[in-house]
Amino acid sequence: MRRRLGLPIGLSLVIILASCATLLVAAHPGTLGCPGSAATSIINCDAVISSTGGHILGLPLGFWGLVWVAVYWAALLRAPGSLMSLVAVAGFLGVAYAIGTELRVGHLCVWCTADQTAIVLLAVWTLKTRPDGRQGHGHQG
Repeated sequence: MRRRLGLPIGLSLVIILASCATLLVAAHPGTLGCPGSAATSIINCDAVISSTGGHILGLPLGFWGLVWVAVYWAALLRAPGSLMSLVAVAGFLGVAYAIGTELRVGHLCVWCTADQTAIVLLAVWTLKTRPDGRQGHGHQG
């Protein structure tokens, strides 16, 4: 069984880097900055990340992005079956929550958007690719 993992590895790196960037902004606002914020007032990472919706159980959303990618890889490496569909759905739900937070705050966070885009792409790839690397979901065997 040969898996094509280039895309999942690349997207996972984006998730890790973007999540860490949001954690840095949460811990030290203004240190890292928010790409694009000088061009338009719509982009404001600090406003999104420091909002009440920017935390779940007291932890920044970036932390949960790191948890999601860790669970993703644990599931992929140990039980690449229907569990992966649940992980993908959890990713979609998390992204929907994060986008809702941005809409409520009225600002966009570039780091969050990178994180959300990579999670959605990785979740879609997961749903479209079987564990043996062939396209489509269906019965194995």
